[in-house]
Amino acid sequence: MRYCIWEMKQLSHQQLDTLSSSINAAACVTPGVSTYCSGADWFIASSGELMPSNDFYLSEDSNHYVILTRDKHDQVGPYLRSLEVDWGFTSPLLGEDPRISIELLYHTLVELKGWNCVFLGGLSSDAMQLAGIMLSEEFQVESKEGTHCQVGSLSGGVDGFLGRRTSNFRSNLVRARRKAKLAGLQFDHFQADSDCADWYQRVQSIESKTWKSDQGKSIFSNPRYNAFYWKTMERAAHDERMRSVIATIDGVDVGYILGAVLGSSYRGFQIGYAQQVEELSVGNLCQIAQIETLCDEGITEYDLGMIMDYKSRWGETQLKLYHLMIYRR
Repeated sequence: MRYCIWEMKQLSHQQLDTLSSSINAAACVTPGVSTYCSGADWFIASSGELMPSNDFYLSEDSNHYVILTRDKHDQVGPYLRSLEVDWGFTSPLLGEDPRISIELLYHTLVELKGWNCVFLGGLSSDAMQLAGIMLSEEFQVESKEGTHCQVGSLSGGVDGFLGRRTSNFRSNLVRARRKAKLAGLQFDHFQADSDCADWYQRVQSIESKTWKSDQGKSIFSNPRYNAFYWKTMERAAHDERMRSVIATIDGVDVGYILGAVLGSSYRGFQIGYAQQVEELSVGNLCQIAQIETLCDEGITEYDLGMIMDYKSRWGETQLKLYHLMIYRR
């Protein structure tokens, strides 16, 4: 380990929030992670709504960060973990050089007392492998695959994006646009002066008419996740990172896409459409409408979230994320 000048702080939820800008900047340059989900909107909302915590440890060195919280489990006792572990999208190691982040993690774990194990999620392959090498003398380190994400490139704008799609994809899009135009489908885009609460209510109203809601599979039907997405959206909207489109026909909301940006990356949250307009490909058209605005502002990456079959049509690559379990020797 190199000699490093570092500082560890024990912070409250409110104190951690004041460092959001610096943390977000570090997330934007961290290679191989889910950029938005490693930023403050996502993990602060998670630590408030999914697995509540108000006791955080933040270590910093040379614009690199380690962010952990303390928790307790019936089987393992006290342990340290990433701030979002429901999906494991949040990397607790931030900064452009994973070696510095892992050295910072080493010093943090040596300094902190009273833990039996550490669970870290959302790590890149490089960070996972380096941690196994750099921490192995002092700790026992185990790794496993996490939740991988589908990613699409927006390089080259809309033309570039469509050029990387199949001819069948493009043909279907042309037909869907023609059919939707005849039906009077239009799109509202979330603006900086939009009322966030009103917009989320519109999204909720559309979601209640989807097949997911009808079958009890809507993520918004879970109060924890509903509160989490609202808090994430509220934070993103406050700092003008919110990106969302609502599709309407004759003034009636029939579809939506919900997401946010951080740096040059857009993260999609949820998509939904009313069952009665299923034949109009509203979900696909909402995505294209969103992509058009993202390309206009220079966003180059579309993080579609966890891998599902239908997402492969929209993305070319997979972002592979990993978990680490660390134990004292």
